[in-house]
Amino acid sequence: MTKDVLVRISGVHQSPGENITDVDEAIELIVPGAYYYKNNKQYILYEEIGENGEITKNQLKIYDDKHVEIRKSGSLSVCMMFETGKIHPAAYQTPFGEIKIAMDTRAIEMEEEENRISIEIDYRLEVNREPLADCRIEINVWSVGYCSHPSGVPVTVSSPF
Repeated sequence: MTKDVLVRISGVHQSPGENITDVDEAIELIVPGAYYYKNNKQYILYEEIGENGEITKNQLKIYDDKHVEIRKSGSLSVCMMFETGKIHPAAYQTPFGEIKIAMDTRAIEMEEEENRISIEIDYRLEVNREPLADCRIEINVWSVGYCSHPSGVPVTVSSPF
């Protein structure tokens, strides 16, 4: 993996008991980022711009194929820990105050190749100890200059920097 990467994050949330196919709208973000490997962990850093123009800095830390952390800092701040079979609480900081959340991670699937990392996280989001939504996040990271279309055909990506 090169330092310069392209990050695609797609997320779906649905109320408990609702079928995932009933949800029409996935949230998707595609942005440039940076990749680092340090102390046996992989880091992907990227920024997202909110509707009000504020920047949120994100750090994805991959401990291993069953343990992933997403840390956001900006007007919204949170450290979300995902570990298969475990519930991790977190404090979601918003401009309006703090919300107590927890991620009950059901499964993490990870595929890694020389120029690509793909992660799927299935979890239940809880707010104030009550189930709020069943969620799935798909994270794809490609080295800039290399991207694979779902058909498996390599696609050239120019540097967004």
